[in-house]
Amino acid sequence: ESQRLSMIFSRVFTLACGAVFLLSLLGCEGENNMNNNPPSSDWLNEQFTCERFKNYPNADPKAIALYDEALALSRSNQAPMDQVRITQLYEQSAELGYWAGMHNTAIRYYQGNGVPENNQRALYWFQELEKLGVPESYYGMFLVYYKGIGVEKNRNKSLAYVHKGAQLGDPDALVSVAKSLYPQRKFKQAYIALECAVEQGHKDAAWELASNYETDKNYNKAYHAYRKGAKLGSGSCIRALSHAYGHHNKYPTFDLKQDKKRAGCLSRLSKTLRNDPELRFPDLDELCPATVTQPSHRD
Repeated sequence: ESQRLSMIFSRVFTLACGAVFLLSLLGCEGENNMNNNPPSSDWLNEQFTCERFKNYPNADPKAIALYDEALALSRSNQAPMDQVRITQLYEQSAELGYWAGMHNTAIRYYQGNGVPENNQRALYWFQELEKLGVPESYYGMFLVYYKGIGVEKNRNKSLAYVHKGAQLGDPDALVSVAKSLYPQRKFKQAYIALECAVEQGHKDAAWELASNYETDKNYNKAYHAYRKGAKLGSGSCIRALSHAYGHHNKYPTFDLKQDKKRAGCLSRLSKTLRNDPELRFPDLDELCPATVTQPSHRD
């Protein structure tokens, strides 16, 4: 279980479009292009149970150690970062059968990070990952067919894969499915998917959920989603709360009384993510305590 949580928090890197690394591989094309013959989303209903996948295959301790070494190097502040060595370590982990190593190796071949870009090698590792049947494999195959990584693009196959990954609880897949539902005006189902992703620690899903609730003028749900995202380390959610507590012009206050000290603390906290975007703040209320008593339906 701790292995799964570690992977959720470690395998993503923020790039363009304000999305996590995997979502950024879609580019800034927008989700409207994903809606040719979309699969049924009827499974996203009130009976939907949000569960974290538990049946990950046992991994060789050597493979995990190699993966952890690569991860530590990728987070190092020392420059220049040895991208070649990082990729070598991930691939060695993959060769020993570790699903997380396969996942990151595929991504690095696709991106050309530490190795020359090689769609066939990326495809190979995505396919090896699929054989293990873990949720991340279906999101990987979604990317394969959506982007045409070593194969011809196939929108229907890509959508089938991303829905399969989402049904198994992959948070990245859940976010992608949610975004694909917006043009269909299936907002309730989109919110169910996003809420499940947030439950699994997906900070970008929290921002997506909160900002949509805010657009809907459901300020109570928006406020609580921003708080969840802030604790997960979403800089955007932390800044939204800072604006609310500070009563900044043009930003909603969510019925909060002005608390300038807390607003300033939250603003400074968001800036710490520049040096370490993987930070989490489960103790947000202790780090930036209230200095003004708030309404009972808030803090």
